[in-house]
Amino acid sequence: MADIRVLEDRVVNKIAAGEVVERPASIVKELIENSLDAGATRISVTAEAGGKKKIVVEDNGGGMLREDLPLSLLRHATSKISGEKDLDSIASLGFRGEALAAISSVGRTRIESRRKGFREGFAMICEGGKTGDVFPVGATEGTRITVGDLFFNTPAREKFLKSDATELTHIITLVESYSLARPEVAFSLRSSGAVIIDLAPASNAKERFFDLFPELDRNDFHDVNFSRDGLSVSGFIADPSKNLSTTRYIFTIVNGRLVRDKLIQGSIFRAYEETMPRGRFPLVFLDISINPSEIDVNVHPAKREIRFRRPGPVSDLITGELRKVLHPGERQAYRPTEIQPSQSGPAPSFIREPLPLIQGESPATDAPRFTPAPPSDFRVLAIWRKGFLLLDGPQGLSIVDQHTLHERIRFEQFRKFIDSKGPARQFLEPRGYAVPRALVPRISELAETLSSQGFEAEVMGESSIAVRSAPAFLEESEIDPLVEEFISEGREVLKTHKEILKSVLVMRSCRGSVMMGEPLSVEKAQYLIDLLVSMKAPLTCPHGRPIMFTLKSEEILARFGRR
Repeated sequence: MADIRVLEDRVVNKIAAGEVVERPASIVKELIENSLDAGATRISVTAEAGGKKKIVVEDNGGGMLREDLPLSLLRHATSKISGEKDLDSIASLGFRGEALAAISSVGRTRIESRRKGFREGFAMICEGGKTGDVFPVGATEGTRITVGDLFFNTPAREKFLKSDATELTHIITLVESYSLARPEVAFSLRSSGAVIIDLAPASNAKERFFDLFPELDRNDFHDVNFSRDGLSVSGFIADPSKNLSTTRYIFTIVNGRLVRDKLIQGSIFRAYEETMPRGRFPLVFLDISINPSEIDVNVHPAKREIRFRRPGPVSDLITGELRKVLHPGERQAYRPTEIQPSQSGPAPSFIREPLPLIQGESPATDAPRFTPAPPSDFRVLAIWRKGFLLLDGPQGLSIVDQHTLHERIRFEQFRKFIDSKGPARQFLEPRGYAVPRALVPRISELAETLSSQGFEAEVMGESSIAVRSAPAFLEESEIDPLVEEFISEGREVLKTHKEILKSVLVMRSCRGSVMMGEPLSVEKAQYLIDLLVSMKAPLTCPHGRPIMFTLKSEEILARFGRR
């Protein structure tokens, strides 16, 4: 008996399902793309139990004829391409002809469709790859596909799915992304009887973007619009200071297709380099148009990635044009400054003064005051080029980055408070914070995590969190930005809330720290050095950059031949 055998169609479909159907959101993606290719101007999605129990995608597109229904469930049966030559200029979103075959092999699928201009609709049911007969139904023009009991016949794959809330978050993110790619189309998403997304057609992507994310400020964004060498790009990008620890708000569309392309993302990151801390990412929307023959969209089973035939020029053009938007004027040449002499005066209030009291608060005798232990073994000699401290230390001459120094100190202060559950400041009235729709399914988790990290928080209504108190360590001006950024960072579904909060604290530590080029006296610098040493903290900032570099005494002596 031969060792090599041809697999049965049912087995082949399940293998394809492993590539196409990773999770419920994968099904939603394929069905939305089919709806868009069918010319739909209205698409509605329903997801129950995070899509594991049931997914319904309904559109008002062109619909299918009776004889098309059984063909739609065959592998490599498609209306998108007709021959080999079409592979060189694919313009549709779907074209492989295996999505419905793969989906129907791992779920209970019902297809209802009525062709535009026809009086009668038809339906067909498929369970685990076994198809039934086509029968007439009363249906509106367009197509309605229902997928139930996902992975009911492949329990080994079902166990890898996440919680209902997490899977729903993936679906929400997907619907948001496609609504941005096609703003002229109306989108809706429902789950457990609640409307999560309900978007009327928008005039352009920017209007749709701020309909989706009203918590973002339009004034933080700059328009992008350029065209050269057959490549046209439009969109908008945020100021570098408005950044997150997730790529959640990076949307890139190529010829109407939502992609997560490494070349494009790398081009964006290079445009922002030198303006953003490591591990932080910008908010970007780019709609790219290019001749279909210049890209290959057939390089990934789920069509998430593409390949440019001339990647170098494309990358350079995107990076260069985005940098022009971010830096509209020529940057002045760097001019070294003289070493600053010692300045008298106490340490600044933002470093060591007690926190200001808010209205109605009584002075707390145990309010956290982070003061250094006895003076350290380091002595600040001078400030070099408005950013580097020159120290005489036990091992020789040390050079310290003033920004990373203060950043580490603030991070340790945040962490110390969270670990020890220090005193809190009560508000006269609860403060309400809106929760984005993608996080509504996890709102209880969010409130619980905030409470575990020093805030007194609880769910208020369907989509907001009430905070009654905050850590006393926080400046009044820091409380709202910290909570708002924590909520925004919560969109990263692959992180735990504790990890999200840590990333937010890292960023808040950075934003509140003394910056490079900001004047700092020798006395103030000495205070910071002594404070850092007393904390016994690592000599790196929370982002991993070094704080101190030391030229050892013996090395300096050897340089001058005085060993």
